[in-house]
Amino acid sequence: MTRPNKCSRRHLIAILGILLLGATTVVELEAQRTSDYGNRLGTQRGGTNSYEPHGPGVLFDALDPAVRRWYIPQDLYELHGWKQWEYTNYARDRYERYVSSNIEGNYFYDLYGTFISRGWLIYDWRQEQPQQAGSLLFKTREFASFFNNVVISSDQLGQSRFAITIGDKIRTTLTPMTFSKPTFNGIQVDFQSDKYEATVLTSRINAPGLASQIPTEMTNSSNLLGGYGRVQIGD
Repeated sequence: MTRPNKCSRRHLIAILGILLLGATTVVELEAQRTSDYGNRLGTQRGGTNSYEPHGPGVLFDALDPAVRRWYIPQDLYELHGWKQWEYTNYARDRYERYVSSNIEGNYFYDLYGTFISRGWLIYDWRQEQPQQAGSLLFKTREFASFFNNVVISSDQLGQSRFAITIGDKIRTTLTPMTFSKPTFNGIQVDFQSDKYEATVLTSRINAPGLASQIPTEMTNSSNLLGGYGRVQIGD
């Protein structure tokens, strides 16, 4: 019977160390995923995603010290911070309606799989040239029903203001002799500060699209692109 030499022992210890390091990394990644999203991304069961509550054993912080069952959806605790054992006072913080999980929309991720937000796809215009059916314009039914065919996004930093307007009938004028249209169908991007003003207009004018469940794809399309700028000289 021979004894294992020191070299074999060192190899064995090194292999065990690598296995422990790999297991620790997997546990850390799993813990990070759970702490970031919890059960909001659902649970895989038989190839489908399930969003049903998992019972009081999942969220130990949400349990009342008294003996009782969990009677409310757990997203009220996770997203809205509602605790059934605390005193409720709306004198300073006004009451806000809860949004049903059935109408909060879909999950959206970036190119690297990082969770961005949850909501509805309202407007999608893509140009991939040259290829067959490279122009895609999609206005969902939520664009017509929820927003009445117009969506506005704006931001402000100091004296600088920025806005994007998407709609079917936008009242816009650059100059009376160049572009003036009371029902412009497309996108208008506006910027304004103390000394500078700028506007960019873009639209697929031959087929601007209607709100539906099917996107409008075209191979040959006519696009409109226009702009206007103004600079104030002096104070």
